[in-house]
Amino acid sequence: WQGVLQRRGPEDFRQKMLKAYAGKCAVSGSDAEAVLEVALIDPDGAAEPKNALLLRADIRTLFELNLLRVHPKTRKVILADAVQNGSYARLWARALRSPESKDANPDFAALEKRWNAK
Repeated sequence: WQGVLQRRGPEDFRQKMLKAYAGKCAVSGSDAEAVLEVALIDPDGAAEPKNALLLRADIRTLFELNLLRVHPKTRKVILADAVQNGSYARLWARALRSPESKDANPDFAALEKRWNAK
């Protein structure tokens, strides 16, 4: 239980992100709140909505491993070869869902830094 809570991050920030994304994963649209977690786009950046995405737990893992990436200009999902042909293939080129609040729109510079990370 402690591990799950730690992975989700600070609950007040998670609640902000749940509100910003209307309780849905920014990639899959999943609305299962229990498995939605906050992922920082730039792990070295501030914990603020424009530097974060609300993602389903498995998608967050792929994002953090750079197996699922978001193109900074098109905001479309790009998958690494290792996951292109499996059950995640349907996410290929899917547009990132926009948050309801403009203040929570993912920051271009953070997306670009993440995109260029190896």
